[in-house]
Amino acid sequence: MATSRRVAKKRTIQPVAEEKKDSLGGLCYCRRFMKLKNPTAFHGAVNHVLDSNGKMSICKDCVSEIFTNNYILASENMELATLETCRTLDIKYDQTALSNTIAHYQNSKDSKKTMTIDGFFGAYKAKLLTMQPTAIGEDAQIKYDLTFSEPKSEVIDDIYKDFEVGHDVKEFWGSNYTPEEYDFLEKQFREWTTRHDVRTKEQEISFKYLSQLQLDYEHKRARKESVSAILKDIQKAMDVAGVSPNKAKEVNTSRSFTAFSDFIKTIEETEPAEYYKDKPLFADFDNISQYCEDFITRPLLNFLGQQPPDFYVKEDGEGGHGGDLISELRSDEYDDDDSLPIGGGGM
Repeated sequence: MATSRRVAKKRTIQPVAEEKKDSLGGLCYCRRFMKLKNPTAFHGAVNHVLDSNGKMSICKDCVSEIFTNNYILASENMELATLETCRTLDIKYDQTALSNTIAHYQNSKDSKKTMTIDGFFGAYKAKLLTMQPTAIGEDAQIKYDLTFSEPKSEVIDDIYKDFEVGHDVKEFWGSNYTPEEYDFLEKQFREWTTRHDVRTKEQEISFKYLSQLQLDYEHKRARKESVSAILKDIQKAMDVAGVSPNKAKEVNTSRSFTAFSDFIKTIEETEPAEYYKDKPLFADFDNISQYCEDFITRPLLNFLGQQPPDFYVKEDGEGGHGGDLISELRSDEYDDDDSLPIGGGGM
């Protein structure tokens, strides 16, 4: 019987292909930081289907920031912070590698070495790699599957067993939730508030209510109950918060108009608008080109004994800086003469 396309096929160990050469001049792109960085700023990839250049798609600094944020939200619980980071980054969660990393971290604290929370997850990933069996011969190019898979329920229960919810978390959400539910609420609330601008208490309450509705929705789905009513409540809450798809489209449209009007304002205030209609109009606004022709090009041609181009300065000084200055020179040196010498040793 054929397997449904919706069922994910079991991942098999793939031989390492030659790393693809990117077209970014040897640099790698961090999709979170949204900038190009040196390849040394990235950890090695674990998902070689997506990250075919052999590097993770977010840089080491972003990995450290994600772990540190999870560590703070987990009330400094290493196991929970690592689990959440592994989920986010699609990296395998391994208890043995984590225990070794925690021991290394504790030893570094006791010996006053340099390992910090920022470098903890990088150390965990390194431990994870060293635990893989070393292949030899033809198998030396094997890549092991180190992508994330959800741990068994007893492992998760053990992680949350020692997890103490912070007082500020309970004060914000109330005291009627389990540690897993607090974790879910905190994550949803963080995602809402980081993706949208929150400036007022009303907006904060709206996103808090949305997070709680999402938790209720997940519970109803798990119990296989009808979710139509709660979906309507979620839609209403999104409308109130101004984050429904229609509201978001309106906001983006208004921002586009605002950006275009700001562009027009900048042009009017900092650049001559006539330039866009008649580009040669301000091509040599300060007559620098005329000045160079009069006092650099023409004297050099005279000095080299070559015939200079026709040169004429009107009495009113037209012709730019050259015309004005030559008129002044002529009035000083040739009071009774209306002509200027051309060629020879003069200008």
